[in-house]
Amino acid sequence: GLIHGDEVFFKVSGAEHRLTIEERGNIHAYWTHHGVWQHFTLERDGGAGEVASGDTVYLKAWTGKYLSRSNGLSASSSTSGRNEKFTISLASGAGTIAPGSTIKLETNKNEP
Repeated sequence: GLIHGDEVFFKVSGAEHRLTIEERGNIHAYWTHHGVWQHFTLERDGGAGEVASGDTVYLKAWTGKYLSRSNGLSASSSTSGRNEKFTISLASGAGTIAPGSTIKLETNKNEP
């Protein structure tokens, strides 16, 4: 399975498009290739170890900035905090997240 610190790419469900972070931190899924602008470093909130369904993670873009829900969704934060937390879950079932898994990323809307 995936572990803390792995580099990952995210493909949009039902399409070949990948999440892309532009130099200024804007995010989109217009492009189908995967290169530098499409890779993220997966960081587990708990630190070292395998990433499992239900874990809290941070996603660091190639720019060194974290994906953040502050002021809309962008890779704009230099630090990982509450606005940069995402829950990663398998689309169905439980277990570890493996390369090629279908996943959901959710923010905690109840968190201030």
